[in-house]
Amino acid sequence: MPFESSFFKNKTVFLSSVISSIVTIACAYFIFVVDSKKVDVDYGDLNLRNCQELFEGLKKEIVSLKVELNELRMENQDLKLVKMLSSQNSILYSNAIDQLPFPYWVKNMDGTMMRINVAYEKMFLLPRGLNRFSYINNKDSSVWPVEVAAQFKESDNKVISSKQMMKFKENVIINSALKEVEVYKFPIYLDDMIIGVGGIVLIK
Repeated sequence: MPFESSFFKNKTVFLSSVISSIVTIACAYFIFVVDSKKVDVDYGDLNLRNCQELFEGLKKEIVSLKVELNELRMENQDLKLVKMLSSQNSILYSNAIDQLPFPYWVKNMDGTMMRINVAYEKMFLLPRGLNRFSYINNKDSSVWPVEVAAQFKESDNKVISSKQMMKFKENVIINSALKEVEVYKFPIYLDDMIIGVGGIVLIK
């Protein structure tokens, strides 16, 4: 297993174990305090108050750990997508898609553009003084108006939720004017896990 993938997997397992341990310890401490309260009323209220403060602190810590865990999972997905796109077979594939006569692209799970082909660049970016490097490793809003980027994100999310190819009508800028085009978007899988969204535009 590659070092990077192993690192993320081990850290994810570690954080999951930490969260489980915190919950177990907190529950055990709560039971101990409740039992103590039954025996010693004078110290029971103090212990219960301490327990409540402990739980509040633990809840914040658990939320923080869950956020970090989700971020690690997202980084792991991006790592797999980058690895797939940079493989030798993918380089041949990249050369092939650059020959396609219609726009094609790939984004990761958070909407960051990972790859576009020559047709996309020529049709949507170069006429507006942009190029593929203006878009790659950036979000839709970096090269598209807010309302256009919003519709892209909405349709991307639908594809991720449905886990299947879908067809959309979307507005894009062509020759300085908004034009409705037919877009096909599809989930990109690796090891039965969705790691990105791809798409093509068909111009009539």
